[in-house]
Amino acid sequence: MTPSDEQPVFEGEAAGSDPADRALARAARWLEIDQRDRAEEALHEGLAAEPEHPFLHYQLAVVKLRQDNLSEAAEAAQRCVALIPDNAAPYHILGLIQTNQGKHCDAERTLLGGLACDAGDPDLFAAYGQLMLKVGHLDKAEKLLLRALAIDADHAGSHRILAHVHAERQESGRAHHHAERRLELSPDSDASHHSVGFAYLQTGHPFKARRHLREALRLDPSDDSAEEGWREADKACRIVFMPMYFYSLAMMRLPGKQFFIWGIVVAVVFLGPRFGMPAGFTFWFAMSYLAFCVYTWCAEALVKLWVKLVPPR
Repeated sequence: MTPSDEQPVFEGEAAGSDPADRALARAARWLEIDQRDRAEEALHEGLAAEPEHPFLHYQLAVVKLRQDNLSEAAEAAQRCVALIPDNAAPYHILGLIQTNQGKHCDAERTLLGGLACDAGDPDLFAAYGQLMLKVGHLDKAEKLLLRALAIDADHAGSHRILAHVHAERQESGRAHHHAERRLELSPDSDASHHSVGFAYLQTGHPFKARRHLREALRLDPSDDSAEEGWREADKACRIVFMPMYFYSLAMMRLPGKQFFIWGIVVAVVFLGPRFGMPAGFTFWFAMSYLAFCVYTWCAEALVKLWVKLVPPR
């Protein structure tokens, strides 16, 4: 018998416990061993006996979210909200689902509804901050996440999202602080290593990023985002792509990005001789810039070839 076929002993299944309690206990234990389909089966058995039980619908939404079945997850969460409209928990899970669906306006309304139920729930502020990060409102995201940390200074999710906010702004110190704090709070979590890896990748530390993203992928091999980040970090560690990686980071900091560089080149080439620059210097400056442009156009193809020849490990 394989581990997935074994029937574990579930807490809460003692004689006399009602079907909903038994279903929730079984689902929780199946989720502990990452048997999501079995957890779903247990919850449907409970719902067959008690179709209006709100926490069965809530847990079903959690399972469906882990299965990336967002439409059915949203349906279960909406049913839970309808059954217990004064409880903040279903608003939180529904807001996360709607954020993942790209329904940003609906997600904001849902999370505000949850905060109307419980204005002291750090999970809701963190989810709202994550939504604001996703739509690019970094200042508002930071304020919401700091509100969550004011309620619970050890709220791991808020540290994780704040690390992303500061990494997007190229604020290395703050990004590393929050990412490392998340790792301290949840050292065995794939999300913690993912967060640290992302922060390092966005702030010019590709080797550290690759190490943490590889660990995140080891802890959860099904995490497509961690795998994508690990491959990007591995590319940045290849010497043929490293100049392009640091150039891209620099462009994120400069006003006007490439136009700023073009302006400097034009000024040096056309105005340099008027201010006494040697003609030979302006010529080699222009040729060097042209060579670097050719490199940036070819960098992706070069690193793809290198990765084929020397696959990442």
